[in-house]
This record gives sequence, C-alpha cells and structure tokens, in this order.
Amino acid sequence: MISLIVSTRNRIKELENLLVHLDRQTYRDFETLVVDQNSGDEIATLLKGHNFPQQYFRSDKLGIAPGRNVALQHIKGDIFAIPDDDCWYPPELLEKVAQWFDLHPDIGMLSILECNPQGEAMVPPNPLPAGFCTGQPVGWFRKRSVWTFQSSMVFMRRAVRDTVGNMDESMGVGSNSKYQSGEETDYFLRAMHAGFTMWFEPSIRVFHPELRDLPRIRKSNYPYSVGGGHLLRKHRYPLPRVLAVVGRAFGGAVVSACRGNLDLVVMYLQRAKGTLVGYFGW
Repeated sequence: MISLIVSTRNRIKELENLLVHLDRQTYRDFETLVVDQNSGDEIATLLKGHNFPQQYFRSDKLGIAPGRNVALQHIKGDIFAIPDDDCWYPPELLEKVAQWFDLHPDIGMLSILECNPQGEAMVPPNPLPAGFCTGQPVGWFRKRSVWTFQSSMVFMRRAVRDTVGNMDESMGVGSNSKYQSGEETDYFLRAMHAGFTMWFEPSIRVFHPELRDLPRIRKSNYPYSVGGGHLLRKHRYPLPRVLAVVGRAFGGAVVSACRGNLDLVVMYLQRAKGTLVGYFGW
C-alpha cells in the first residue's frame, strides 16, 4: 500500500483537483491521509465524494510540518509520500512508483520529475539522467541533489518514517519562525544521514502549478532563502559550501543584469542575502 499525506489549508479547489486525479489511478492499493487546517467543514464534505481509503484529521496547529506530523504516525502503507495539496498525479503514477520500489528493494527514497501544467520539466527545469542523489546543495555545478526536490516529488519507504520520525516544526511554510522553507529537505537529509539513499527518476512525472511566474517568486523567494540558509547551518555545511550557494545566486544576478532583466537581478540578490541571513542567524 502507498500512503499519501496531504496537509491542506485554503485550497479547496486545488485539493479537489488532486482527489479527482487520485480517483483515476490505475493502481488502487493506496490511502489518503488528509489533515484539515481549515475552520469549516468543506474538506470533510469534499472527501465524501471520493471512494478510495481515507483517514481524516483536523489540526488547529497551523503550518505544513505540524500538519504532516499529525498523519505521519498513522500511515498504513509500506511506501508513503507527502504531496502538496495543489499538485496532481497522472493516472499511471502510483502504479509506476509501486513497480519501481519492487524492482529496487535496497533504495529508500525515490524522487520523480515535477512538471508544469503544460508538461514541461519544472523541478528541475533541465533534469539530469536518472541516478543516485547527493546531499550536497547545488553550487556552481549541476547535480542530482535532494536540495532541488520538493515534497510532491518524493516517495519513501515506511522504514524512513520509522527511523527519522517527525518533521521539524520550527521551519517550513506556516511555522512561527522566519524559516519558511526547508522542512522536507531537512527530512530527506536526516534520512540520508541515517543511511537511506535517494534515486532520481525523471521518466515518472508529477504535475504542479507553474512555480516560475514572477509574482509567486517575489512572494516566496526571500523567506524560502532564509529557510535554506538556516538548513545549511543546521546540518553544519562548511562556509565554502555556503559561499558556493551564494555565489551561484550572485552569478545569476550578473547574467540577468547582462540580459537587462532587473526583476531577476533583484530576485537573485535577495536569494543571496536570505541564504546568508539564515545561515548566520542575523
């Protein structure tokens, strides 16, 4: 069985889209654990219109990590995932994931390719071939890194949960700290530190709304970068590695300036600043 943990708030229409696509899955041995962080009963009513196995939880403690932690202890599947409430699966996705884990019993985590609604590769935008992933953040050179992947892309064996436990609630979207990202990357890194490996398989795809539109980037770029810098400090990455991450951002600013794209110049500079603020705790 595959267990899908979905923590949701203020995205009823998007969640309905995900549930409709789950109805269409060719692989039927899955359950959905929905953590409702809304004030009304719309989510509970919505779930009644779908006939796959469900577990429903309410959580008054806001934040994506606390929501996911509510459900983590209740998964029944040998494989689990923590998809965003606004992503969606093509009909054959869960079948391909189940087959992949059957064929690779020694690998604990699988990351797939995230595409925009048009089917274009988005995370990462220029994917490398399939292969094992590193825990090193992306600096000057491209690599298959867990720092690149988002929660909707990753499936894990239950043994990862049994070993790693809960997510860190001091970071991530909706947390009470200034570190508004990094909870899923932290989870993947802790799993790797415990001996689990992650494989990137771009032939399997998940879909998500476009992440690269400028208004969305403007809203999330700086707070997410602060969270990334904090994560670098938490996992004790050396200063040269941090400077490589910051240098990549500065490089992006220079290239964008040469192209006359001032919006991207500002974005890259904010990313560099946020990384340093998060790392040094300023």
